[in-house]
Amino acid sequence: MKWQPIEACENVGVPIPKETENFFDGIKPGDRPGQEVSLGDAIKKWSDDSREGYELDIFKLPSNLKIIRFFNSW
Repeated sequence: MKWQPIEACENVGVPIPKETENFFDGIKPGDRPGQEVSLGDAIKKWSDDSREGYELDIFKLPSNLKIIRFFNSW
């Protein structure tokens, strides 16, 4: 069973700690494995004559970062 702190608090009728609510931006995490974080200078735009995208310097990522999800959205 996945630990879901906001749902756990609601199920037993206790207030959600502000720190927990702030971490999840007040959104129930559900199937999200974590939280969005800024990648800072670890990511930069990249392009050449016919392509463009992003480069991610994995050595500049926070050491506690475990999962990175990439997606396109239109």
